[in-house]
Amino acid sequence: MRTSFSFTDEDGKVVKNTTRQEQTSLTLVFHVKNGENGPRNFTVNTYASNIYLPGTPVFVNKTYSASLAKGGQWDQPVTVYFNYSTVFMINFDLYIQAPGQAAVFYGNLHMWFIAP
Repeated sequence: MRTSFSFTDEDGKVVKNTTRQEQTSLTLVFHVKNGENGPRNFTVNTYASNIYLPGTPVFVNKTYSASLAKGGQWDQPVTVYFNYSTVFMINFDLYIQAPGQAAVFYGNLHMWFIAP
């Protein structure tokens, strides 16, 4: 078994519509299943990039954490706001920490959204 992670919309469905109207929001749910050989701490950093204005924050970066037993699952809602017209890249960086060790970067998921 391996640790798996994904995100869906708030109804648990694949996010297909990547065009969002300005001044709207979308709740994504970040899912993690602990496939490690014992309990682990998981941390996800969420942030967004604006490809037209690099360095301009799209929303406040958020960090969420959970401790999971082997085989445990975690579902973390994250609300994204499309406050102005641009192309957004929403990122989820996952870190895994074994007991007594430093956290290790595990992987990144991202999706592009257009707010015309």
